[in-house]
Amino acid sequence: MPGSFKKNDLRVQKTQRAIHGALAELLRRQPFGKITVYDICEQAMVSRTAFYAHYYDKYDLLEQTLVPLRQRLADLYFAGNDQALEDYACGLLRDNHAIIAHVLEDADREVLALLLRFFASRQEDAQEEAGEAQQAFSDFLAGGLWNSVLMQLRRIGSTTEPELRANIRHILGMVRALLAWNREA
Repeated sequence: MPGSFKKNDLRVQKTQRAIHGALAELLRRQPFGKITVYDICEQAMVSRTAFYAHYYDKYDLLEQTLVPLRQRLADLYFAGNDQALEDYACGLLRDNHAIIAHVLEDADREVLALLLRFFASRQEDAQEEAGEAQQAFSDFLAGGLWNSVLMQLRRIGSTTEPELRANIRHILGMVRALLAWNREA
């Protein structure tokens, strides 16, 4: 079963770092849909057995790659430091434009679902408390938020720094409104 290792084992950390680095390097050059587990293993210089010991498939690897990014964004958001959040998001988008473009270029349903989970993740207890109608509306709003983010991500290459920052502030405003509505409902 993937992930049943001791997280502080240096060998595990080195293998995971190599696999994540390989995915990032491959995404700089080609779309996610064209990348295979074999390509990742070859780039990382690990066996397929080692890969599958840590991840179910390339989608699981992509999702696990996004976890620290989501955590950092959430930490900055909930700390209330809008400037630090804007700077981090802007740098992240600017510095990883090729990777983002290749993830989105031919994103299949599974990639889009994974990215929606990234942007729309909610606390489990909030899900349990929400009624079915509220949950459906919440999912609808999260989907709308995701579509706005997706449009912005696809335009990064043709967006100036001030436009990118304005778009990030706009998205943050939508996130705040969605969270405020969820708290009130």
